[in-house]
Amino acid sequence: MFKRKMLTVLILLVFLLSTGVAVAASQVFSDVPGNHWAAKDIARMKAKGVLGGVSETRYAPNDPVTREMLVVMLARVLGEQGEASGTIPASFVQRDNVSSWATGSMSYAVREGIISGSLLHSDPKGAVSRHEVAEIVVKAMGLTTEANSKQNVILDYFDASSIPLSSRGYVAVMKDKEIMAGSSDGNFNPNDPLTRAQIASVLNRVDNHLQKLTSTTVKGKVFGISSSVLTIENASGVIEPINLASNVLVFRAGGISELTSLNSGEMVEIIKDSGGKVLYIDQGQYQFDKITLEGEITDIVGQTIKVLTIKSNNNTSDTYTLSSSAIIRIDDQNGVASQLAKGQAVTAVISDQSITSIHVSNAQRVINGTITEIDLDDKTITLERTSDLGEIVLNIDNSTEIILSKKEIDLEDLIEEQEVMVIASGTKATRIDVNDLEKTITGILVEISYSPDVTLTILNEDTDKEETYYIDADVSIRRDRNRDLTLRQIYAGDEIDIDLINRNVTSIYATSVEDDAEGTVKEIRLGATPAIVIVTDDGEEKTVPVASDARIRKDGATINLREIEFGDWAELEIEGTQATRVDIEAKYSNRYLIGTVENIHEAAQVIVIYETETRENRQVFWDSDTTVIRNDRTRSVSYLSAKDEVIITGIYEGGLFWARTIVIVSN
Repeated sequence: MFKRKMLTVLILLVFLLSTGVAVAASQVFSDVPGNHWAAKDIARMKAKGVLGGVSETRYAPNDPVTREMLVVMLARVLGEQGEASGTIPASFVQRDNVSSWATGSMSYAVREGIISGSLLHSDPKGAVSRHEVAEIVVKAMGLTTEANSKQNVILDYFDASSIPLSSRGYVAVMKDKEIMAGSSDGNFNPNDPLTRAQIASVLNRVDNHLQKLTSTTVKGKVFGISSSVLTIENASGVIEPINLASNVLVFRAGGISELTSLNSGEMVEIIKDSGGKVLYIDQGQYQFDKITLEGEITDIVGQTIKVLTIKSNNNTSDTYTLSSSAIIRIDDQNGVASQLAKGQAVTAVISDQSITSIHVSNAQRVINGTITEIDLDDKTITLERTSDLGEIVLNIDNSTEIILSKKEIDLEDLIEEQEVMVIASGTKATRIDVNDLEKTITGILVEISYSPDVTLTILNEDTDKEETYYIDADVSIRRDRNRDLTLRQIYAGDEIDIDLINRNVTSIYATSVEDDAEGTVKEIRLGATPAIVIVTDDGEEKTVPVASDARIRKDGATINLREIEFGDWAELEIEGTQATRVDIEAKYSNRYLIGTVENIHEAAQVIVIYETETRENRQVFWDSDTTVIRNDRTRSVSYLSAKDEVIITGIYEGGLFWARTIVIVSN
């Protein structure tokens, strides 16, 4: 009752919106009466936009079809109007003789090989013969291979010997597909022209075979009829009122009929124009086509009316409306629409894009793929399945077994990009077998942490993000040309390649990134990560971590970090981000040396001293300000001799020791 009330409202609205009263036409064209043998074919192809008249009122059914007319009609029935454009290839000899309205379609036909062979030399305005029609239509339908296989078939036409050998396979296909046969006298008449009435029938059969022009075609049961509205019940069980065009054509057995001849409950095929109005109605022995489809639900939208996208087992996808009266079975139990979900394997019965019944099988199945997303909150994983089957989301619960290297792991242990084999029931994963993920990452070493676990953090050059991984106990480490190193021998800032198995680093290949810096010591920081703070000559303050095995020298002697003083001059050799060598000088503070003169270079103003404390030779520079004292008397540097024992006071500046006073204590 409620449905009928709603229907009344809908019909009333349509009446209010209608702009006129439709009257069924009595003939298709002025020269095609309603009882003409081809009237319905001509009307149907006209409604679908495949053919038109020679004028607004005349069709000329007995006129021959020209070759250029045929290719235009074929492009339309193939749904290829968008491709029917461009310049006709030069291989078509009489391209300059093609009418302007046929240029695009002829160009398409030649490009696609529909017009080929001897037809490339034919007159486009000439009448097309019956055997040529067979060849052109079969090629357009994509059945050339089948035609070639029938090239030597024996045709049961009396005039079969008159059919050109090159056309016989095409003629055979046209007969097998029931698209075009011979005349009532048993002849094929291969060289006769095909009339415009005959081509309408041929094209109608091609359309029924190819089903390329279905968007404006609807099948349904007559629910009601008025002077301007046809109301049908479509395949989904939805009551649908449709406005009638003013020149609507109605066909029943025997030819054109009146709107009032339609009865409630009769099945009809209707064709609508671009504005949605009915141009053509055929009351015939129609049924909603039913197909059985096996596949997987890949998408569901809608609440009251659900629309399902199903990918079939042959890897094609289409969208269907779930009928309000659809029978739903979940395994062997009755189900409801809310139980349907993406990823379910289904067997559906489809009628006119509507699902009339659907059976969901939760039987276990094997899914192979690669993890693309892990949702720990919703406890799901998303897989990109192999063989281009698309993505699927699987649910994980506490009963799901996840196995890696023969050990059970948790959901949080899974990693994106791992390849898996999943045993699933519907969308629930019951077992996941995980393959080791092996990959190499390139980037910059950020840090190595030793607590609570030994981990490495890398700035990934591909993602530009910091990523942290566990370090395997048997990790192999190389740095530059050095092998078998420890973790303390690679430094933050190094360029590294790391080999991973799952989340574990198994190999590290480090390349040192060298730099240097110098300046006055401002601060020494001791702690877990010791560092030296310097101020450069440009006034820039730099903080440089000091490697645990850094070599630190001050005034030529090895010291530790604690012995560096504020104001000292520091020269740093940096690898990565850490200082591996620190040379310290007390820039302007006095220092002294005790030793023996080994050599004197007057031109270079350098004295080589064998230092008593370090037992090393040291270079001492002098200048005009240097004073030499011998026997309590001031002398020049020329008084120095090899083997003199001396005490020298001076300063380090710029890495050089400059003598201020040299005291000769013995000779």
